[in-house]
Amino acid sequence: MLLVVTAAGVGSVTAPRTVLAISPLDSFTDIINNTLPAADNVQHDISFILPPDAEQVTPSDWILINLPNYSQITVPYQLVGSYGNPIMTVVGTTLEITNIALLPGTRFELLGTTAENPKSQSGFEVIASIATGSATGLIRNQSTTVAGPGNSFISVSATVDSPLASL
Repeated sequence: MLLVVTAAGVGSVTAPRTVLAISPLDSFTDIINNTLPAADNVQHDISFILPPDAEQVTPSDWILINLPNYSQITVPYQLVGSYGNPIMTVVGTTLEITNIALLPGTRFELLGTTAENPKSQSGFEVIASIATGSATGLIRNQSTTVAGPGNSFISVSATVDSPLASL
């Protein structure tokens, strides 16, 4: 926290965060059940994979899910998997999760966070970070996505007939 003295008086501002981009988060998605602007009580199913080369998330680390343009954000009703005894809170527009362990290469999934959508679809941005503290800690991993009605992954399969199958 920095102390600021201006003509208007004394105040404080939060020091900027340090970001160390070891790696982004893999396959970060936020699937929502309603894409209408300003829709209320929209369910968010948020997931990502901690990259195999990332540092392990320990119980003293924080997973921060920032929904900067959303309002009325609630904690999720389910954390899929066994990560410990999570502590989940909402501070402003950020869902803060701590007291869990997450190994590299592991999928992290939250179900049932709800929020009121932004007034414009251009504001559907969601940011996931892994940090050493909630407000001022070092950010180790971070990714951004746009909330939408489903994931954008496409699965393709093909069968190659002989003689090409021997290539």
